[in-house]
Amino acid sequence: AGMLGVSFDTLKQRDTQRRVRRLQVILATAILVTLAFAALSWFAFQAQLTAQRQMRRARSLALAAQAEANRSAYPQRSLLLAVESVQTSLAHRENVSPSAEQALRNSLASIGGRPLVGRSGPLKCVAVSPLGGALAAASEEGLVGIWDTSDDNIVVTPQLLPGIRTNVEQLVYSPDGSLLAVAGMDGKVSLWDVTASPSVAAILQEPGELLSLPTFSSDGKWLATAGKGTNAIVRLWSKRAADSQWTSTAIAEYEGGIDALVFSPNSERLASFGSPYKIVIWDLKTLGPPREYEPPNGGRDVSSDNVVVAPFSDLAFSPDGRWLVFANQQQTAVFVDLSKPDLRASEQITRGDVVAFSPDGRWCALGDEGEYITLLRMGD
Repeated sequence: AGMLGVSFDTLKQRDTQRRVRRLQVILATAILVTLAFAALSWFAFQAQLTAQRQMRRARSLALAAQAEANRSAYPQRSLLLAVESVQTSLAHRENVSPSAEQALRNSLASIGGRPLVGRSGPLKCVAVSPLGGALAAASEEGLVGIWDTSDDNIVVTPQLLPGIRTNVEQLVYSPDGSLLAVAGMDGKVSLWDVTASPSVAAILQEPGELLSLPTFSSDGKWLATAGKGTNAIVRLWSKRAADSQWTSTAIAEYEGGIDALVFSPNSERLASFGSPYKIVIWDLKTLGPPREYEPPNGGRDVSSDNVVVAPFSDLAFSPDGRWLVFANQQQTAVFVDLSKPDLRASEQITRGDVVAFSPDGRWCALGDEGEYITLLRMGD
């Protein structure tokens, strides 16, 4: 340093600056490389999405072509193929191809169905009267109309329910078809007398609660509702004989929300499922304290240390009310014998996430994501 006429501190400072510049160059290069990889990854991801969209479109077009090919000889098969063609796009919020839409229209025309006209906007939900002769539908604009389907000449112009100013989430007919329950996003459930000109029979609401999931018992004596969101309350409604007013009793509360309400076909029991992960079962003959049941493992992945609660899938009673079946999206179906005092000891576990019983209760069908259906014979 002395021979060059430069002090040691100056040389040290220059060396430090060179190191800093090298580090800056290395850092800038690393950033550029990272950005380049990120851009390549983004382009690859977009290309993958495009490929998937093209595959779905090709599948939709192939299904539409199959629907057209089967329309004359197998109209029912044609309709199923056409619906699947349309659903392939709708399930991913993609535009339905003109070919798929036309195949569905052609299949509906060939199978003997009649178009539902006189409505406004896309439909949000539909309900058919249990006795036949009437169909109710709600549009996204909040309009609810009732069509007379009692004969082949369906009335073109529906009867509109007056005064509804909210989006409708559910439409449910009473078992005798005289009442139509309309659940709106405003948290109210309105009961409409639809025996003649539609008129409001009752407005079901509770201060500070948002009601949903209106469910009638098969004998029409009871109506159950579930609260929305957290700290949701299950309510059991009935009509007083003295003044015909509908009154409710709060029978359970779920901290994390309610997923399902179901009456047994004989109207003797009501079951609900929600979070925390439990099923609550009431005996409507005695209205005594309910029985609680938590499905095995709580829907958790027992093959690892992770606690993963499986989303709810289905809840169903057997026709005689003896068996209650719970299913989740981990393909686990649990049969519980309600005639036994110990529900946990009575449980039988099998595979499935969708449940349906035959009307006579002799058979139970279980479906799963693997596109298989298991048919079980219900024994004693």
